[in-house]
Amino acid sequence: MIDIRPANTEDAERISTLIVAMAVQYLHVDCTPEGFEHLLTTMTADAARARMVEGYAHWIATQGDDLAGVCVARDDGHLYHLFVADAFQRQSIARRLLDIAITHCLATSPDVGVLTVNASSFATPAYQRMGFVPCGSRRETHGVRYQPMRLDIR
Repeated sequence: MIDIRPANTEDAERISTLIVAMAVQYLHVDCTPEGFEHLLTTMTADAARARMVEGYAHWIATQGDDLAGVCVARDDGHLYHLFVADAFQRQSIARRLLDIAITHCLATSPDVGVLTVNASSFATPAYQRMGFVPCGSRRETHGVRYQPMRLDIR
């Protein structure tokens, strides 16, 4: 049984461990070496704690003691992180986390009509299956290439 709950600063180490492992496995192909190093600095436990203090909403999906997934969203309708561990893929965990993020964004910023995400090449098909569409061409910032995507949430 997968449980989803808001994350707190005590979860930051586990969150960092999961997202760094996923980045090493899937995101490095979208980065220059310098870009990947920069990306990893945004995935530390301290960075997660700082985002929590800044007001980014965090949720984790767990099964027993295992961290199955993590989702981070800003109130302005931007999905900052959405990762599901390999062992938990294809169980609708990403969709459940996404639905919680949408509900949160609409509750905190009722005028937000769109949820955006900067998708890696690996994640783009998954986001498309959840209804996101590309908006513009692939971009690169700080040596990290991504596909801007959007989902109408009204």
